[in-house]
Amino acid sequence: MSPKRGKRKVDYRFPSVSIEDVRDAKEENVVYELHQQLLDMNLLPPIHDDYHTLLRFLKATDFNIEKTIQMWEEMLNWRKEYEADTILEDSYFEELEEILQYYPQGYHGVDRDGRPVKEEDLLNNYNSGCASPWS
Repeated sequence: MSPKRGKRKVDYRFPSVSIEDVRDAKEENVVYELHQQLLDMNLLPPIHDDYHTLLRFLKATDFNIEKTIQMWEEMLNWRKEYEADTILEDSYFEELEEILQYYPQGYHGVDRDGRPVKEEDLLNNYNSGCASPWS
């Protein structure tokens, strides 16, 4: 007898795999300095207060703090202009249930390398009333 397979909801916004946090001492010092400057300038909202995010911005500017702060401000302005931080709360996808009826899919976690695994039932998709790709 095979194990029962139930429908399990997974919150895809948060990774289900833990990643080892290895930090370089020099990088950590520069990230700390950037962190303090952003806090002093009131440019570090809690949602973006993350060591690895700050490090990514520093690496993009070859650890130039002035350029990183400018880039950070542009990112925050873009997110505000396009309401990127509230898009999930502000938008409503009315057709979701109908789409899922004809296009079943699901997120099933991650593979051995930590990449997301998504399943799509393409064969039954074309038999369920959606247009055939060959028509």
